[in-house]
Amino acid sequence: MKETNESLVSKTFSNAEKIKKVEYEDSSLKSKVVQLESTLKNELKTKADLFLQLSQEKGKTETLEKSIEKLTIQLGKKQTQDMSVITDVDQTTCPKCGEFESDLNQTQWQLVQVRDELGKTKSLLRTQMTINNDYQKEVNFPLWILFFISHHHF
Repeated sequence: MKETNESLVSKTFSNAEKIKKVEYEDSSLKSKVVQLESTLKNELKTKADLFLQLSQEKGKTETLEKSIEKLTIQLGKKQTQDMSVITDVDQTTCPKCGEFESDLNQTQWQLVQVRDELGKTKSLLRTQMTINNDYQKEVNFPLWILFFISHHHF
């Protein structure tokens, strides 16, 4: 009987130690889950903020592209008008035609430079839009996680 009693006491202490160990591990894991949830919520908030910023930048990019297209069209019309003025002017009817022609050539050169700059800007905006679209795809995917976490409590 003494041996049975010692065996039961030994098993009881062994089980109590195992229960304490499991409870400690459970508590530790719960703490880690809380930390991970907090980190995830913060990261998703940051991504949501970046998504909002990205959307605003996309709007700005679209507005700038539209402006560039309008300016390009206006520039083309202006050049067409200037060319028609050149062909209509006769050297004999206008004594200052040489001076006007020089000014017109200078203006045309400036228009060409503006067109080149607008083309470069348009190219940069398209590149930015591509980057923004790629980033938006990256940001959109984890948004469902934020929705899931905000509606489910662990």
